[in-house]
Amino acid sequence: MPRQTFLAELYLPPSDGALERTIDRARGAATEATINQTPARFVDAIFAPGDEICFLVFEADSVEVVLRLGLSAGLSFARVVEAIR
Repeated sequence: MPRQTFLAELYLPPSDGALERTIDRARGAATEATINQTPARFVDAIFAPGDEICFLVFEADSVEVVLRLGLSAGLSFARVVEAIR
């Protein structure tokens, strides 16, 4: 089954380096999951600082995998939804 694309939404206050740290943590969690035989890839981030909302884009096999990535990265996702690109 091909991997699907997911958007993970989280609250992110606009502070120096917050987006970069979040991206590094998301990318690291996806890399670690893949090393441990759960294919996942961090694709991109979209940040709306005025609304303090960040969307992380992942490719994975399921919502559950993305939720586990968030836990592994110490990120608290408000929700995870499938997306079409």
